[in-house]
Amino acid sequence: MSVYNKYKEKGLEIIGVAGDDGAAAAWKKAVEQDKIGVWRHILSGYNRNASEEEKSQFINARYGIHTLPTKILIDKNGVIVGRYGGGGEDDAAMDKKLKEIFEGSL
Repeated sequence: MSVYNKYKEKGLEIIGVAGDDGAAAAWKKAVEQDKIGVWRHILSGYNRNASEEEKSQFINARYGIHTLPTKILIDKNGVIVGRYGGGGEDDAAMDKKLKEIFEGSL
Protein backbone atom coordinates (compact mmCIF):
# COMPACT_ATOMS: atom_id res chain seq x y z
CA MET A 1 0.00 0.00 0.00
CA SER A 2 2.82 2.43 0.82
CA VAL A 3 4.40 1.95 -2.62
CA TYR A 4 1.06 2.67 -4.27
CA ASN A 5 0.47 5.76 -2.13
CA LYS A 6 3.99 7.01 -2.85
CA TYR A 7 3.77 6.76 -6.65
CA LYS A 8 0.08 6.80 -7.62
CA GLU A 9 0.10 10.55 -8.32
CA LYS A 10 3.12 10.02 -10.59
CA GLY A 11 1.26 7.44 -12.68
CA LEU A 12 1.72 4.08 -10.94
CA GLU A 13 -1.16 1.71 -11.58
CA ILE A 14 -1.46 -1.65 -9.86
CA ILE A 15 -3.50 -4.54 -11.16
CA GLY A 16 -3.86 -7.44 -8.76
CA VAL A 17 -4.40 -10.76 -10.52
CA ALA A 18 -5.88 -13.53 -8.42
CA GLY A 19 -6.15 -17.20 -9.24
CA ASP A 20 -9.23 -17.70 -7.05
CA ASP A 21 -11.61 -18.08 -9.98
CA GLY A 22 -13.53 -20.84 -8.22
CA ALA A 23 -14.06 -18.70 -5.12
CA ALA A 24 -14.83 -15.22 -6.42
CA ALA A 25 -16.89 -14.20 -3.38
CA ALA A 26 -14.08 -15.12 -0.96
CA TRP A 27 -11.57 -13.28 -3.18
CA LYS A 28 -13.67 -10.10 -3.16
CA LYS A 29 -14.02 -10.35 0.62
CA ALA A 30 -10.24 -10.73 1.02
CA VAL A 31 -9.62 -7.62 -1.11
CA GLU A 32 -12.01 -5.71 1.12
CA GLN A 33 -10.55 -7.07 4.39
CA ASP A 34 -6.97 -6.37 3.28
CA LYS A 35 -8.02 -2.81 2.35
CA ILE A 36 -6.38 -3.05 -1.07
CA GLY A 37 -9.44 -2.12 -3.08
CA VAL A 38 -7.81 1.19 -4.05
CA TRP A 39 -6.22 -0.43 -7.10
CA ARG A 40 -7.64 -2.70 -9.78
CA HIS A 41 -8.22 -6.41 -9.20
CA ILE A 42 -9.05 -9.12 -11.71
CA LEU A 43 -9.33 -12.89 -11.74
CA SER A 44 -6.90 -14.83 -13.91
CA GLY A 45 -9.62 -16.66 -15.80
CA TYR A 46 -8.01 -19.98 -14.94
CA ASN A 47 -10.16 -23.04 -15.51
CA ARG A 48 -8.78 -26.46 -14.54
CA ASN A 49 -10.95 -28.13 -17.19
CA ALA A 50 -9.67 -26.01 -20.07
CA SER A 51 -7.77 -27.52 -22.97
CA GLU A 52 -3.99 -27.08 -23.09
CA GLU A 53 -4.44 -24.49 -25.84
CA GLU A 54 -6.91 -22.52 -23.70
CA LYS A 55 -4.61 -22.75 -20.65
CA SER A 56 -1.78 -21.21 -22.68
CA GLN A 57 -3.85 -18.02 -22.93
CA PHE A 58 -4.36 -17.55 -19.19
CA ILE A 59 -2.50 -14.66 -17.59
CA ASN A 60 -0.27 -16.92 -15.51
CA ALA A 61 0.88 -18.84 -18.60
CA ARG A 62 1.41 -15.76 -20.77
CA TYR A 63 3.55 -14.05 -18.13
CA GLY A 64 5.25 -17.14 -16.68
CA ILE A 65 3.70 -16.78 -13.23
CA HIS A 66 4.31 -20.00 -11.33
CA THR A 67 4.40 -18.77 -7.72
CA LEU A 68 2.55 -16.08 -5.83
CA PRO A 69 3.06 -13.32 -5.23
CA THR A 70 4.79 -12.35 -8.46
CA LYS A 71 5.11 -8.65 -9.21
CA ILE A 72 5.70 -7.53 -12.78
CA LEU A 73 6.44 -3.91 -13.65
CA ILE A 74 5.20 -2.88 -17.07
CA ASP A 75 5.99 0.58 -18.41
CA LYS A 76 3.52 2.89 -20.15
CA ASN A 77 4.53 1.36 -23.50
CA GLY A 78 3.61 -2.15 -22.38
CA VAL A 79 7.22 -3.32 -21.95
CA ILE A 80 8.10 -5.47 -18.92
CA VAL A 81 10.80 -3.55 -17.02
CA GLY A 82 11.05 -5.72 -13.92
CA ARG A 83 9.95 -8.97 -12.32
CA TYR A 84 9.90 -9.41 -8.56
CA GLY A 85 9.09 -12.35 -6.30
CA GLY A 86 8.06 -15.64 -7.84
CA GLY A 87 11.61 -16.43 -8.96
CA GLY A 88 12.52 -12.83 -9.81
CA GLU A 89 14.29 -10.16 -7.79
CA ASP A 90 13.21 -9.12 -4.29
CA ASP A 91 11.11 -6.18 -3.12
CA ALA A 92 14.20 -4.06 -2.42
CA ALA A 93 15.14 -4.33 -6.10
CA MET A 94 11.57 -3.40 -7.04
CA ASP A 95 11.68 -0.34 -4.79
CA LYS A 96 14.96 0.70 -6.42
CA LYS A 97 13.46 0.32 -9.90
CA LEU A 98 10.34 2.32 -8.97
CA LYS A 99 12.53 5.10 -7.60
CA GLU A 100 14.51 5.09 -10.83
CA ILE A 101 11.34 5.28 -12.90
CA PHE A 102 9.43 7.87 -10.89
CA GLU A 103 12.17 9.93 -9.36
CA GLY A 104 14.76 9.63 -12.13
CA SER A 105 17.51 8.49 -9.78
CA LEU A 106 19.14 5.35 -8.50
